[in-house]
Amino acid sequence: MCQISLNGFKNSRHNAITKSQLSSISGRPDGPRCKSSKFAFYADDGGACSDCVLELGVTTPVIPNRLSIWAPVGHQIRDIELVSPTGLTVARLGPKEVFCDMPFTTLVSGVDAVIDRVRIHATKSLSIDAVMLESKLQNQNCQSCTTPVYNVHRQPAFDNGDSMVEVKPHYFVDRYYVSFSYFLIIISDFFKEGTLKSVTSKSAV
Repeated sequence: MCQISLNGFKNSRHNAITKSQLSSISGRPDGPRCKSSKFAFYADDGGACSDCVLELGVTTPVIPNRLSIWAPVGHQIRDIELVSPTGLTVARLGPKEVFCDMPFTTLVSGVDAVIDRVRIHATKSLSIDAVMLESKLQNQNCQSCTTPVYNVHRQPAFDNGDSMVEVKPHYFVDRYYVSFSYFLIIISDFFKEGTLKSVTSKSAV
């Protein structure tokens, strides 16, 4: 089970951080790679957070398996804490270096407790676009989940006149030697929340 951070909280000692800055960390990664982005949080934006602690939460508490962080600019993180629903620190991952051309991803080993928050100890150079927490396998919340369905849209349309084909495997082959433009929409039945539809992907040729 993978969850993108949906809310952010600041350390109360650093009131310079605005709600708008915190909201920029929430949701899927939506900024360009290795470029300044209005969709990301920057610690040095107006002196907001040169040595503060950002606390990012997810909806469903899980036993963690993997943590990923997207950043528009490479930087150092002083420490990362994994936090339980009661506010206790379950584990510390220590200092980390994050690069802009790929998401920082680390496996979380030796943690069998449930967490629902991640605390990131910032440096002045910190920038964050999104944070994702992945649970260990066989998460009970996924027992009623179904395999996602992929709606593949093509421009121009397919030979039968349809502009979309529904695909259940994780791949799609279009056997033509000319260029087409494609984009995806993912349909998923996600446990208690019913059927969810993703945002439309960027177009690919």
